[in-house]
Amino acid sequence: MSGNHPRFDQIYERNHRSIWAYCLRRTTPEDAYAAANEVFEVAWKRGSDMPDGERTLPWLYGVARKVLSHQRRSANRFSRLTSKAARHAAPHQPQPDQVVVQRLEYEMV
Repeated sequence: MSGNHPRFDQIYERNHRSIWAYCLRRTTPEDAYAAANEVFEVAWKRGSDMPDGERTLPWLYGVARKVLSHQRRSANRFSRLTSKAARHAAPHQPQPDQVVVQRLEYEMV
């Protein structure tokens, strides 16, 4: 990956498949891919906090759990927002041809 950070490269190569599979079991393939990438972004940024050896993968699983939780909360907020926006949407506007027909009908009456 980076070439300049062999520890991160090694951790990524050893654990990426496991983290992606963990995410995939809990969400859609697209969201799992994004979540796994975010896990390793966190690992990159917090490299000094990441434990070594056998404790690395459980630490990454903990990060993945938090990332997936954040994704779910964001999706729920978005869903509530779109529902709320739909309730406050402008009323249906008739198409121009409907307006013309309606005017003709009114004139006939």
